[in-house]
Amino acid sequence: MNLYDLEKSFGNNKISSCEDEKKLELDLNYDTKLLKTLIKSIKSSMEGPLGHQFYQERKDFMMQLAIHIWNKYFISQLYQIEQVHELRISKEIADDQYEQYKIIIGDNSEIFLEGMKNLLNVLMKNEKSDIILLSKISKNSNNF
Repeated sequence: MNLYDLEKSFGNNKISSCEDEKKLELDLNYDTKLLKTLIKSIKSSMEGPLGHQFYQERKDFMMQLAIHIWNKYFISQLYQIEQVHELRISKEIADDQYEQYKIIIGDNSEIFLEGMKNLLNVLMKNEKSDIILLSKISKNSNNF
């Protein structure tokens, strides 16, 4: 149910404030609280002996889910966050604009870090994981 709710919230944001506009520019056009809930569900589904058994029986599903979440809810957003940092370094955006972005990034950084950590956990348990994808997620989590 968590993925369904997250998918429903994708692209439904209405711009009613400057913060909403900045979120849209960072490609955070979904409810990040629902993403956090989904990440927690994935983590809890893999804990303990039942989680290990579940993963062994649903390994392909978990891999596809991890790849889907990475592609839809992480890649573009991390790229936009990196873009904001680059604009700041090159002084192409004003300090007050950067501070607005910084607040949004700070509020969501825990979600992204926890998400990347859990996606890595799912991928590393599978011996057939894509090593390039593992490297990308690991690199992004270290840079974040």
